Amino acid sequence: MKKALIILFGSLLLLSACNNKENDSTDSSKISDTTTSTDTSKSSKVDDNKVQFKNDTLVLKKAVLKIKHVFLVNDMDSKNKHKLLAFEYEVKSKTNDKAITATNVWMASLNATQDSKDTVNNLELGSTLSTGKFESWHKHSDDAIKKGGTAKGIITYQLQNDKEVTLTATQGIVGKKLGSKKIDISKLKTVDYSLSDDIQKETNNN
Repeated sequence: MKKALIILFGSLLLLSACNNKENDSTDSSKISDTTTSTDTSKSSKVDDNKVQFKNDTLVLKKAVLKIKHVFLVNDMDSKNKHKLLAFEYEVKSKTNDKAITATNVWMASLNATQDSKDTVNNLELGSTLSTGKFESWHKHSDDAIKKGGTAKGIITYQLQNDKEVTLTATQGIVGKKLGSKKIDISKLKTVDYSLSDDIQKETNNN
């Protein structure tokens, strides 16, 4: 709980700073971008000095976030049979602001939703993938990023149904919309993950 509150506080600080500096300099109608592609390896070059969300790259005044991989996760330790939607990403800092962490930048600027019959539902965060093959993506996700430095991050969402997911980028939680990405989850690969298995393997190796 303490860690969650720290992350939330950091995100609020980040979005507050970004909103104050960006609201007068961007036009969301000109820079919004919607795509159905989930193949991030084909992303073309994006101007890191222009605030926008395009080709899996989110450019803010203080940071640049690039989505590297999108996939489904079968959480083998969970009693809930719903799969998780996972994003592996990298964040490059443009400043020495200690609030700039991979987790804070994502939480302050990106939101995932799915449609149901009557409503558009905000997806809740899923399990933290922090061990085994995902350890390198999680290890420095909550550490402050130095100016010019880059840190990896990973985040998951609990899917509510089999419909496509919309990932929306804004200038902070209540800021202007910068763009959105449509994700057809039926086309994504699925990987298994078990925290208990990874811990057991690490114990055996030691």
